[in-house]
Amino acid sequence: MTFLETIPDTISTPEEQAELHELQHEIQHAIQALPHTYRPVVWLFYRSQLNYAEIGRILDIPGSTVKTHFNRAKPYLRAVFVTP
Repeated sequence: MTFLETIPDTISTPEEQAELHELQHEIQHAIQALPHTYRPVVWLFYRSQLNYAEIGRILDIPGSTVKTHFNRAKPYLRAVFVTP
């Protein structure tokens, strides 16, 4: 085995890129379907990868409220992505 054969292939196939694009579209659609109160919290958590305190500062609400909104949004998101 040569050195080049040991390097993993990180280029995604067109099929993988299409699946990723579709998943991103589904996630955006699911977030838009959330009750208005929960949307910015979920968007900032997933898209910007911020923690509760950081989101709270941006939205000018306590971090505990951010956590509550995020936890209340979870069942809505599960309903979209978990199939029985």
